Amino acid sequence: MVVQIARFIFIGREKHAILVEKHPQCFEHHKENFWSFLLLSMAFVGIAKEVITRLFYALIERSLSDKHIKELKNDSTEKHEFVYKLSNHVFKAIYYSVVTGLFIYFLRGCRLLHWYFGGELDTFERIELFKNYPCIKVPDRLVDLFLFKLGYYIYESIYSCLFHRKRHDFTENLTHHICTLGLVYASYSFNWFDYGSLVFFLTGFTDIFVSLMRITYFWENFALKITSFILMLGSFIIFRDIYQGVIQWEIYKRVHVEDHPEL
Repeated sequence: MVVQIARFIFIGREKHAILVEKHPQCFEHHKENFWSFLLLSMAFVGIAKEVITRLFYALIERSLSDKHIKELKNDSTEKHEFVYKLSNHVFKAIYYSVVTGLFIYFLRGCRLLHWYFGGELDTFERIELFKNYPCIKVPDRLVDLFLFKLGYYIYESIYSCLFHRKRHDFTENLTHHICTLGLVYASYSFNWFDYGSLVFFLTGFTDIFVSLMRITYFWENFALKITSFILMLGSFIIFRDIYQGVIQWEIYKRVHVEDHPEL
């Protein structure tokens, strides 16, 4: 991931300028109000996160069992941290579910998703990646969704720097957000909307089960914990290993076997 971002920074800008000069009509969908849309996305994410986490914070705090309260030793700081983490996982589960559902909805008419996931493909070999690149036809709302995702990761990066600097995983979390920011912006700049959308779908779908597993970790029902773990592990194997492996192979064929002139 870091290598991909470095490659974009040092090589990508020049290539992007050449593509825009050769195919200006293919980049007309790029928004003139890019920054205002980005700021609105960040504001929307911030408000939604605040409302949802506060709502579930109150609900979770009221529903804490005697066992949890005893384990927290009636410590108000530990209790706040525990309830806040749980309510934040609930927000992420809702966020990933909604955004992943939107990606599926916008991709349903494109030949990118297998029919298992609501698409039109009956075999992965017929997947239409980088067709007519760089003039890729995608729904306008899909472009908006890319900018919304960009706004989300910018907001999360700023929020982490302001409020999560003392967390043990602060460095790893911030590095992940910055790398993702670079990849989202590269997808938007180079019209990699088909490939980028698939990656968002695959990672978002698995992140739903990651959030659910973290939520059930705090519950006392052992069977529920095991079930959520199996679902998370299964989604990783199917989506991030098998499905994404097939996609990477198709990209390799486009670039190296078919020798696409613009890739």
